[in-house]
Amino acid sequence: MNIYRSSTLGESFQTYAKVTINGVEISRENHIQVKIKQKLLTHNRFEILCPSEAFNEKNSYPLTNSQNLHYTYFSVHLIRFNETTAIFQGVITGVQHRVQDGYPYIILKGQSATHLMDKNINCQTFVNKTLKEIVTAVTDKYKDNRLQVLISPETTEVLPYTVCYNETDFQFLKRLAMRYGEYMYHNGEYLVFGKGNQIRTEISEGEDFQEYSLNVISKPQHFIRQRYDLRNDKVIKEESNQLYYPDQKNLFHVKSVRASEKYSIQPQSGYSAPDLFYGDAQQLERAVQRKKLSHESTILATAKTDNPRLRLGDTMQMNAWTKEKNKLQPIESYRITEIEHSFTEEGYTNHCEGIPFEQKIAPYLDENAYPHIDNQIAIVVDNNDPESLNRLKIRFYWQEEHESTLWVPLMQGHSGGGQGAHVIPEIGHVVWVDFFGHNAEAPIVLGSLYSGNQKSGFHTKNNDLKVFQTRSGTKRIVNDAEGSIKEEDAAGSFIKFEGDGNVTLNVVKNLSIKVGENMNVSVQNDKTERVNHNTYYYSENLSNSISDNKAERIGNYYYQESGNANIQTLKGSLLMRGTTLSVLQGGDDVKISKG
Repeated sequence: MNIYRSSTLGESFQTYAKVTINGVEISRENHIQVKIKQKLLTHNRFEILCPSEAFNEKNSYPLTNSQNLHYTYFSVHLIRFNETTAIFQGVITGVQHRVQDGYPYIILKGQSATHLMDKNINCQTFVNKTLKEIVTAVTDKYKDNRLQVLISPETTEVLPYTVCYNETDFQFLKRLAMRYGEYMYHNGEYLVFGKGNQIRTEISEGEDFQEYSLNVISKPQHFIRQRYDLRNDKVIKEESNQLYYPDQKNLFHVKSVRASEKYSIQPQSGYSAPDLFYGDAQQLERAVQRKKLSHESTILATAKTDNPRLRLGDTMQMNAWTKEKNKLQPIESYRITEIEHSFTEEGYTNHCEGIPFEQKIAPYLDENAYPHIDNQIAIVVDNNDPESLNRLKIRFYWQEEHESTLWVPLMQGHSGGGQGAHVIPEIGHVVWVDFFGHNAEAPIVLGSLYSGNQKSGFHTKNNDLKVFQTRSGTKRIVNDAEGSIKEEDAAGSFIKFEGDGNVTLNVVKNLSIKVGENMNVSVQNDKTERVNHNTYYYSENLSNSISDNKAERIGNYYYQESGNANIQTLKGSLLMRGTTLSVLQGGDDVKISKG
């Protein structure tokens, strides 16, 4: 194997790759090869081939020293005319000992520092945060000189509820980039999320590149998106042809988009996840706008160059030779979306791909890039819905103590305007939660669960009891063993249908009965009333009809008063008797007659 080392060390037009590991340059005295692969949404990947004597182990046991390079930092500087044109930094993630043609080599494999973000899975929620705030919070954990970041997303709106669920930090940011069409990449020095700081490099056919291609494709440009808004109980509809976008500057781009618009006559229809508890009136419009811009990615430029200034995410301004005019002419500018650098005995080259640099939304936009989740258990932390929609705030067990969802819908057995069931779980209750489309950001509470610390207290061997009980102690108990139904309040008053035909009413304090019109009481056998103190009757008229006998026994004083009085016996005698004195007195006269 012939491994090349530039004798000029970057002092001439030939590009030199300076490789440094832990601050020590290994490329000056050793012949090396370098390959660097860069692509959007991925870690930069490196492969450095060097002789084993670079690590003093040519005649030693394999990997004696080089295996200690695991997880050390390195850098690759591309130098031409004594100027550093590009810098690539990374972490060594693999060391390989290889013998070829009898000569030992060491192959160092590495990745960009974004690799450190791809180690441990996390669960986290962000409430009312912008995309920039979310990305900043995630990347701040790596600010100890391991990772430099540039955060400037196109998406600026406040995101009501964003979930990271069982994802590494890198997977989480990658999914957000896909969902909102943001560019995400490591350009060699910085992790870029959003617009970045694109460096424009002019390259010309015959000077910087000999091969290139322009590829034009068609994509649907007309589509309709609909979404149900629970809070306002309406379906929101947005069409892409209702949105206006200024013409792109890239002429190839303009023509391909217009051709695609003619090609897609029938709009594509789609239904977005229902907006259950957040979002605003413009949410769907922004989503459609992103989709429209993403579908305008219809041009792909490729080139093989020897210009060492090109990096992922930067812009290459291309000039191509036209035989017709016998001169170089611009063929537009392109943001590099993928590039592979190679430094060998033949020098430096790269293969790159790019899309029109005006493309604000990344071509990999995926409006369904939601966090996937299965049914979960949660705790109710708030049930006072400010909009009276019977929603809950809940906290999943993987959330921190200070975290919770926004207001989540609660499924009821029956619901409707001014009707249905109204049973809201209490704060602290355990609930079972499902998710629309397995989307962790769209939960819905299906019902409550008992747990080891929250038992009903009504368990029976034969499952005899069906009970509804509130937190104050009011309850309804249906007992299949007795055939009874008991309604009881918190004070202990109850009415019980005994199941044997009897009914018991027990009132701890007072009983009030109010009848709007008539009241009829029918007793087939006996009726007994016992009043320990006083009884009062208030009525306009009182009629008593007794078919047989009437007996009144008064222990002390008996007094009757009326405007007129008429006492008659229709069948027998009238007996009035006083134990001592009897007085019959009239104001004017007294008449006693016979017959």
